[in-house]
Amino acid sequence: MNIVRPVTDDGLVGFDEHGRFIHCEVDDDHRIFTLVKDVRRSTCVICGRGWEATSASIGDQTSWLVSNSTVHRSCLIRHEGLREMEEVRRAVVDARIHFHKLVLLPNNYWPKTDPWSAKPWYEIELADHPAKLVVGSRKRVMSIEVYPQGGTKLEWA
Repeated sequence: MNIVRPVTDDGLVGFDEHGRFIHCEVDDDHRIFTLVKDVRRSTCVICGRGWEATSASIGDQTSWLVSNSTVHRSCLIRHEGLREMEEVRRAVVDARIHFHKLVLLPNNYWPKTDPWSAKPWYEIELADHPAKLVVGSRKRVMSIEVYPQGGTKLEWA
């Protein structure tokens, strides 16, 4: 794969010899070529904004099945993070667990180089027990960890 008609100043996005639209990501000493949609005249349904004609902007795209459209990957990650935060808060409230507040934590699963590492994890300090919960999503499951607080030990009945 090779870009023969670049559309960005850095030459990392453009058309190949077969007319396919390609994004090239330079990672250390090698290049990763990906077929992408030409979103230069498109609008993200999440943020209502378009894409700039730069490799970073055009590379920030993903398909969103809910809307059957292409959206900014960064917008989808923020949207999923907000939706997940509400889901976690609702689960704790529905379980009738009293808590002080829900605090955002750095993601403990995805490596920092992965865009999904921007989606936070959550710390929930319990009001009625000397413990806190740390909740965060992994690939397809939620991680829920319980930590003692105030010098107490957790004992299971």
